[in-house]
Amino acid sequence: MAIIIGDDRPRRVYVVGGMPQSSFAIPFPFFAPADIKVFVGANGVDTELGLGSAFSVVGTGETGGTVNLFWAVSNCTVTVMRRMEIARTTSYPVAGTLRIEALNREAERVIMIAQQLAEQLGRSIKLPPSDDVSDMTLPTAPSRAGRLLGFDSAGNLKVTTTQESFDSILGSATAARNEAVAARNEAVPAAAQAIAAQVAADAIRLLTEIERSKADRAADRAEHEADIATTAATALADWRKGQPTSTLSAWWPSGSRDLGGLDDLTPFLNERMSATRIDLSRGTGLTRNLGSIT
Repeated sequence: MAIIIGDDRPRRVYVVGGMPQSSFAIPFPFFAPADIKVFVGANGVDTELGLGSAFSVVGTGETGGTVNLFWAVSNCTVTVMRRMEIARTTSYPVAGTLRIEALNREAERVIMIAQQLAEQLGRSIKLPPSDDVSDMTLPTAPSRAGRLLGFDSAGNLKVTTTQESFDSILGSATAARNEAVAARNEAVPAAAQAIAAQVAADAIRLLTEIERSKADRAADRAEHEADIATTAATALADWRKGQPTSTLSAWWPSGSRDLGGLDDLTPFLNERMSATRIDLSRGTGLTRNLGSIT
């Protein structure tokens, strides 16, 4: 019976988490358990398991089968692939009956091997269709020993510097990077200190301006009170000399003729002058009772 082989890749990768697992499906056709290869990947390394010593295969033919590991695995990858031997296993007679079953089996093997090769080639390094480079032959082993593989200006393969030279260049670049990082780490605290100093200086300047403003206001207040005292003393002296009290506002400081400001003078005059009505508004008709002298 012929096997219908679809356009499929004969490889599956299963990612196993923390839950242990031991059975894995084979979703592609194969002829014999020996056609199946199993790899367990962990920590970047793929380890091939042995048929009969680490796993068994159940099922053959068109429907695929199952890989059963002899122990459960976890936190790894399990790769199941078909790797058939590339060989002719059937010989047709020169004359006589041609067995259709043998012919179908050979054709199926050819298709399976072609899929196997296509899967391998599909994961290899290839040139794009438009690339004109036709020779990608490696140099001889003595020529490339201990050197790195590179490309020339035309894109052809060539060997470049030695591994030692590359390591030296890499070491110099790493050292330069470390020095740059160290310089940056030193510069950052210095910049932070400079910013903090600037903030402190701004705060001190602001506080100084506030204190200066307070001092200016205090000086203005003291000068105002001194003017009041001088005016009061002059008014009292004139009163004792018989000076008309209606001229009291003449001694009030220039620019301070607002009647509201005269409240500062009233308590003093009320204590020192007799019961007299003194015109404080110079003709406005408003008067203030200054009380009696003691």
